[in-house]
Amino acid sequence: MWLLLVLSLWLAVPVVAQQRPNTKKQPAKTTKARPTTAPKAKPRPKTSPTTRPAARPKSKAQLERERLSNLRQIQRTSQELNQTQEKKKASLGQLNVIKEKLTVKKEVIQGISTQLQGIESNVNQTATQVLKTQQTLRELKTEYARLLYTASKTADGFNKLMFLFASDSFNQFALRLRYVRQYTEERQRQAARIMGAQTRLHQQLTGLTQQQRRKSSLLNTQLNENRNLLSLKTKEDQMVQQLSQQEQGLRQELEERRRAVVRLDNLIAERVRGTYWYHSHTMLQEQSGVYGAIVIEPRQERLTYDKDLVLVLSDWTNQKPQNVLRFLKRGTEWYNIRKGTATPLNRVVARGAFGAQLNFWKQRMEGFDIADIYYDAFLVNGQPVQRYPEFRPGERVRLRIVNGSASTQFWMTFGGEAPLLVAADGQDVVPVKHNKTFIAVAETYDFLVTVPASGQLELRAMAQDGSGTTSAYLGTGPELAAPVLPRPDKIGLMQQMAQMKMRMGAPALKFRPSHVDAQQMKANWGMQMDMQGKHGKMGDHKMGDMNMGGDKPMADMDRSGGGQQMDGMKKNDQPAKPKSDMAGANKMSGMKMPADTAHASHQLLMKGMKTDAAKPMAGMDMGGQKKAGSMGGMDMFAEYNYDYLRAPQKTAYADTVPVREILLNLTGNMQRYIWSMNGVPLSSADKIPIRSNQITRITYNNLTMMHHPMHLHGHFFRVVNENGEYSPLKHTVNVPPMNQVTIEVLGTEPGDWFLHCHILYHMMGGMARIASYDTPRDPRLKGFPLSNLLHETNRYYTWGRLDVASHMSSLNLTSSDLRNQFNLSVEYGWNRNMETEATYERYLYDYLRVFGGVNIENTRRRAVPVPNEPGPGKMMTESSATAVAGLRFLTPYLFSLDARLDNKLRPRLSLGREIMIFPRLAAFGYYEYQADFGWVTKLENNRSFTKEVVWSTGLEYLLSRNFSLVGSYDNRFGGGGGLSARF
Repeated sequence: MWLLLVLSLWLAVPVVAQQRPNTKKQPAKTTKARPTTAPKAKPRPKTSPTTRPAARPKSKAQLERERLSNLRQIQRTSQELNQTQEKKKASLGQLNVIKEKLTVKKEVIQGISTQLQGIESNVNQTATQVLKTQQTLRELKTEYARLLYTASKTADGFNKLMFLFASDSFNQFALRLRYVRQYTEERQRQAARIMGAQTRLHQQLTGLTQQQRRKSSLLNTQLNENRNLLSLKTKEDQMVQQLSQQEQGLRQELEERRRAVVRLDNLIAERVRGTYWYHSHTMLQEQSGVYGAIVIEPRQERLTYDKDLVLVLSDWTNQKPQNVLRFLKRGTEWYNIRKGTATPLNRVVARGAFGAQLNFWKQRMEGFDIADIYYDAFLVNGQPVQRYPEFRPGERVRLRIVNGSASTQFWMTFGGEAPLLVAADGQDVVPVKHNKTFIAVAETYDFLVTVPASGQLELRAMAQDGSGTTSAYLGTGPELAAPVLPRPDKIGLMQQMAQMKMRMGAPALKFRPSHVDAQQMKANWGMQMDMQGKHGKMGDHKMGDMNMGGDKPMADMDRSGGGQQMDGMKKNDQPAKPKSDMAGANKMSGMKMPADTAHASHQLLMKGMKTDAAKPMAGMDMGGQKKAGSMGGMDMFAEYNYDYLRAPQKTAYADTVPVREILLNLTGNMQRYIWSMNGVPLSSADKIPIRSNQITRITYNNLTMMHHPMHLHGHFFRVVNENGEYSPLKHTVNVPPMNQVTIEVLGTEPGDWFLHCHILYHMMGGMARIASYDTPRDPRLKGFPLSNLLHETNRYYTWGRLDVASHMSSLNLTSSDLRNQFNLSVEYGWNRNMETEATYERYLYDYLRVFGGVNIENTRRRAVPVPNEPGPGKMMTESSATAVAGLRFLTPYLFSLDARLDNKLRPRLSLGREIMIFPRLAAFGYYEYQADFGWVTKLENNRSFTKEVVWSTGLEYLLSRNFSLVGSYDNRFGGGGGLSARF
């Protein structure tokens, strides 16, 4: 039994249960992506040039601004269109790339799908083989189990087993047993082979399954990428469509803008035309000739003439402009002496004008002044005399006259019949015959003249102070001379000014520049008078307070330093032809005076003041020109007005436009050559605010004895005159001495603009402002800060004087800007005594300054003789250095006062004055008193008080701009003479 059991165990084959792998393909989970599209771009609104409803046609400046805006928009639209086209091109390129990628993706997906189909077929075949192998193995196991069962039934006991061994059939049984063993071994080997095949099939099936999963994952990835590409393609298609629409819109806008520019060009061509000029605004380059004329021709000329000729008037100096300004800063009379316009004391006394001279001195003024600088030549188109023989008799010529001078204003006269004035500052005016015409710096005037049948027509331009002329001749033959104007009578003008109640010398440098009360300054300074009229007394009215030319109510006024609203503002409804020549001048009764020296504002109409009427008129009647009459000395201002200029169309603004008023008092100091507005130079001034779509009414109130042509960049403004609603448009307006002019500026040109006196040296002296719309500054100007411009008007200028005489020599050096000044003075006497002083001064305002410094005195004296030594004592040099501080003040009557205290508490007072008594000859004097009370240093001989008096007097004869002969007496060094050099 145990043997059978062992045999059964030996023959036993372990059965391994095999599970069929699940080869069913599970569907991969897919996330349905929400279709995404690019947000639709808002269609670009179509813009068309629109204009703000206005009460009157747009100005040329507005049209030009709109034109430039359209051109800039065209440029931006073109750039945007190019960018859109580039974007569209890029999108189309990207779309083509996407399409190529989609094609590749489709091929890849198709290949992967084919591979998956092959893998699935292999998997199915392998699975079938596995099933067959498992079935064969099961059959083999079943057969083997049956064999074992048969064997166990045959040998059912030990006896039967023993019988078998003892039986004759044992050999048969052994054979059978061997056969069974062989069969069993064969079946075992067959089972092992089947198990190996099954293992290999399982491994192959596992590999195929993993490969199937990878291919399925790759297929899903490719399908996702394909869906993304399709979505991107949809987006790109939409983008291309949007860009095409945007491109179409931009093309339409571009075409509209171009049509608008063409319309504006045509409109501007109708309105913007005329005579203009350009020049440098860098330091003093304009004086050196950096300027030229600009003529804008109309597309259709309204006037009838045969030819035109540009004439640029200018002044020329052989000096460097920087030296001219430096010479003006030091304050001398040489330029007036050189021009022959000086008024020395002998001439003043001979004319009986000493009282008037005292009046001027009292107000710290040397005398009546018209022009500051001596010029070597006055030019027309670069030559003192120009001839144009090409113009034929009978030809009508348009003369385009530009005053491109740095500081000279001219009186123009014409030979032959009076010319027809047709334009001013490039703007058309109602044509008027006007011969004698004042042209301020930067102004332009157009005249129509007819070349005479025989002879040359002369245009003559005389410098305002009569110091020179320049002429241009048109035609051929004998000269048809222009009338010659007499020189202004400066002493006579001074006498008449002295007869008026006025206060001159308004400060050009206020003590507190940040605290400006323009109205108070106007009330305190300038021309004042008690006027008695038919309506009763009008006491202490400022000249020019009565604005007779205002033509619109001052609605929504912002009274920030402006004038006041006046009743009776004149309005004219029809553009009547202005009166010939100066018929629009103010009527005045009383004393007459030279018409060519007048200094009038166009805003005066006063009566009842009569003074000396005995003086004959030194001017001339220029073909119907009415002589100034009525207010005594006031007629000296009668010709400087713009009443003869009348605009062809109404220029008045709508009553609904708000008005803001600004008062600018024009102030100056001739001693230091500082010019300002409201007593504040440019370097210390705030900006003048101009608001868009609002009228800024600026009143220029001239508190100086000089003319000031005021120019505002970037704008045409109304010069309010007696023509009311037809007041002319200009870019420069002349403001006569002690008078006022009102202009109106409509805010249509955003940005920062320069407003300044166009006399170059006045502008560089500080008479300028920045008019600002308070708009952001152009970033391109980052490297050019505004401080550079301000610095140009507040630079240091240095000068000196060296006196070398037989009894003493002296050296004086000065370096000064507007408020700071450094001084060095050295005196050396024949006795070898020397005094040196270095001080710093700070100007509190025009006439008062504080100072501090050091004074060093080197004194030689003989010592007391030593006992028992023959002869006098030895010469010894003593040096003493003291700190000094005090005040310096220019008093009325032009005395220079110095009050100081040194560190030894010694007070000192000094007074000095210089007066020109004859042409080129000046007298000067100096007195100094110093007291010592012994408060710090004990006095000799126990005295309680000592004093020191120094005085000197002398004469100086000016040889040239830089040299003088000097003779003087000094109580310390005695008398002597020598040479003085200025540098």
